[in-house]
Amino acid sequence: AATTTAAGGGMFTIHEKHEFMQRLMNIVHAQYGNIVALQKQVQFYEWLSRTHSHQRRESETSVMSLECQMHVYRRHLQRVKHEHEQQHSVIQQHLVSRKQLAQ
Repeated sequence: AATTTAAGGGMFTIHEKHEFMQRLMNIVHAQYGNIVALQKQVQFYEWLSRTHSHQRRESETSVMSLECQMHVYRRHLQRVKHEHEQQHSVIQQHLVSRKQLAQ
């Protein structure tokens, strides 16, 4: 069997070198698989983050819209309340003047 000298001075056969390279390649392939899996996870979490960000913006827009509607309704209710109070005051004045005419 052919042998080579290693850096540490030991001797390796071609078969041992081949086995060593095969183990290294298996490790590289396994690590590459891990890297690909991690890249897929990163892509998924980036997608999830974009989706949640988009949903958050939609929610914020929806909240702003509801706040605007509430403001409009509040102003409308104040106007209706004011008109009601005015009408009540007018009715009270009519009742007082009728009582005075009836006496």
